[in-house]
Amino acid sequence: LADLDGYRGHIDDLDLNLYRGGFELEKITIDKINAKVVEPFFAVDLVDLSVDWDALLNGKFTGEIRMIKPVINFAIDSTGEVTQTGKENNWVKTVRKLVPIEANLNVFAINNGTIKYSDYSAKPYVEVNISSISVLAKNLSNVKSTSKDLPASFEMTGISDGSGQLTVNAELDFLKEIPDFDLDFELKDIQLEELNAFTKAYGNFDTEGGTFSLFSEVLMENGEYDGYVKPLFENVKILDLEKEKEDSFFQKIWEGIISVPAEVFENQKEDRVATKSPFQGSVENTDMNLLKTIGNTILNAFVEAIPKKLDNTIYKVDSLD
Repeated sequence: LADLDGYRGHIDDLDLNLYRGGFELEKITIDKINAKVVEPFFAVDLVDLSVDWDALLNGKFTGEIRMIKPVINFAIDSTGEVTQTGKENNWVKTVRKLVPIEANLNVFAINNGTIKYSDYSAKPYVEVNISSISVLAKNLSNVKSTSKDLPASFEMTGISDGSGQLTVNAELDFLKEIPDFDLDFELKDIQLEELNAFTKAYGNFDTEGGTFSLFSEVLMENGEYDGYVKPLFENVKILDLEKEKEDSFFQKIWEGIISVPAEVFENQKEDRVATKSPFQGSVENTDMNLLKTIGNTILNAFVEAIPKKLDNTIYKVDSLD
């Protein structure tokens, strides 16, 4: 932790457990150097690192990491110039150095985690959280023999501000330098009114109701990826003149303008504004298909509402077997 690029770390206590081949780290904090941010970049109540005994029974010597109440704080400080993102350091390398044995990491688990984004330079102050995060990743070192090209599994659930339900499922080949993966992402039914600080700061408008959902599928293979992102807004109400009496005249005009395209491109039967934006490329280059995005928006508005679910159109050919 003393060798982190741009960060400094601290551990309150360490308990060694010889009988099960591992140790526990209590109260780890990692702070960004020279950042005017209140919260540390990373904090966790307990990290348990030990031998993966299930893998050992399969003849492989690997380790596992389990974290209790980890918190990651992405932030922009009060000057608006310094960001706390963690990009300065190789965190995979840091985690591997923490493993107490010369073994590959095979199991990674999180209980009751939180991801937080804060912007201290925004007016009003912006804070967005995903809490109650649970993560379980298994077979990262391909301990169990399998015919799958993507032998590892990753499962994640959580709850966002606005009561959104987060679900991520993926299959991976974690041993490659650039891991192959097949990922499904769902974030459903965020209550937009609870995110008004965010929309006010970055879009200069409030919402009086409605929900937001986001669906995505991504396939990465040999450094090249293919996928889509599908945002959906339902029953959105942007302008309420009775509740906005305290806003200036120009603020009301702006919110009125914002609400017009939402109404125009809304599927009246489903009361839904949606589009589907496909993308593809490599780790060096990304190509967003703008024409398809515009076409899908119009299709949703005037022909058929885009379904509120994953499309299941991005997959490896051998995954159909």
